[in-house]
Amino acid sequence: MRKLILTFSIVTIIFFGCITYLRFDSYGNTFEKRQNIINKNIKNENVKILSELEFQGHIICELSSHKKYGYAMFFPNRSGDFLLKKWYMKNSNMIIDLVRIDGNLYDILMCSKPNLEYAERKVTDSKTGKVVSQKINLSGENIALALFPDLSSYELNVRFIDKEGNILRIA
Repeated sequence: MRKLILTFSIVTIIFFGCITYLRFDSYGNTFEKRQNIINKNIKNENVKILSELEFQGHIICELSSHKKYGYAMFFPNRSGDFLLKKWYMKNSNMIIDLVRIDGNLYDILMCSKPNLEYAERKVTDSKTGKVVSQKINLSGENIALALFPDLSSYELNVRFIDKEGNILRIA
């Protein structure tokens, strides 16, 4: 009877230990864990995290792989652990995408060129022709977020300017 209780106890401890390990292994609470989670989800790409940006409690990772460029976004769950919410990679050195953070939509603007000074974002209302320009200070970062315009139809033009004044455009 003691052997049966001992065996059951050992099996139970091992079982719950495995569940706990697998559960905590899916959290991106450290840089290394985020790197592992990204590589598990983006298979056969050998993706590296280049930089990270914290924005309203979320972590946005700038990613690079071979000729691809992109990002991964982690959000905190109720207990404060970070889970992968979204990732996006493409064959370009500039990215504009739309992300939802805490119920709000944001344009994510990224450029892999080093030494960026700022991004200029110009939104043109398709109905009225009204143009709203925004200068977003980057201070050497490659990621910026801008609140999505509350328009039904618009044209977006973004350009990145480096510290030497060189301009990179995204139409």
